Amino acid sequence: MRITDFQRKQFVNCITKLNLKKFELHLFGSRSSSFTKGGDIDLLLLVQNEDLESVLEKKFQLVTEMKLATQDEKIDLTISTFDKLHTDVFLKSIADSLILLS
Repeated sequence: MRITDFQRKQFVNCITKLNLKKFELHLFGSRSSSFTKGGDIDLLLLVQNEDLESVLEKKFQLVTEMKLATQDEKIDLTISTFDKLHTDVFLKSIADSLILLS
């Protein structure tokens, strides 16, 4: 995993401010491997179905806050639900590389 503990804590803190009942934050992509170089920080935020719409509405604000908190310009945030983790083609394709951050 190629993010710092400080970055991980900042990402989780930003999401905690949303006061969600339940969430999981995962790292995936090139930063999930210690053997690759470069790349942006790809994050997957899983939320409950009833929270999805409100979180999607706050996505831009959330990513901006994460970038400011970590001084990193290369953050991509994918937001989905726990239910879709096992049915969505993209989410199934990255499931084996997910690293739980929260």
